[in-house]
Amino acid sequence: MHHITARDNVILNNKWGRQMSVVGGRDILYENNRLSNNLGGGARLYIAQESSYATYGVRDVIARHNTLTSCGSRANGHGAVMVFTSEEIPTVDPADITVANISLVRNDVQQNGLTGIRIFGDRVIGGTLTVDSNRLQGASPETDIAVPGGHLIPYASGAVGYVEPSR
Repeated sequence: MHHITARDNVILNNKWGRQMSVVGGRDILYENNRLSNNLGGGARLYIAQESSYATYGVRDVIARHNTLTSCGSRANGHGAVMVFTSEEIPTVDPADITVANISLVRNDVQQNGLTGIRIFGDRVIGGTLTVDSNRLQGASPETDIAVPGGHLIPYASGAVGYVEPSR
């Protein structure tokens, strides 16, 4: 998938899976969405390359001004936001398995003791990863970023998250 914008959506009480995903895609914008209560314990926002399903890599993804509430599960390791690449690469051309140019900007994450933002995998390109001014409330840990480099700017103040669109 490529060149997709998902804006001004409200997704509540998802019974299974994830609420918004990019698994093998490029040029994606997720903006001003409200995602709450994933009853199956999946991540609200899931950005990944999955070798077990032979998916392509992910690049040029922006997630900004989204609100994510009560997300993830300790049992499956998902937080509100999860970005990763599979560690094994049995069926995919290595040139197609990176996760690069990912920006998580001014999202509002409201958790109940679960991980806020989790990023891991041996092919997440840290230098092209931006985690900028996301407000993380009630998350433990707030971030679990296991890739080198990247650009992490903690939240200080200002508008974050979903704003009800005027109709």
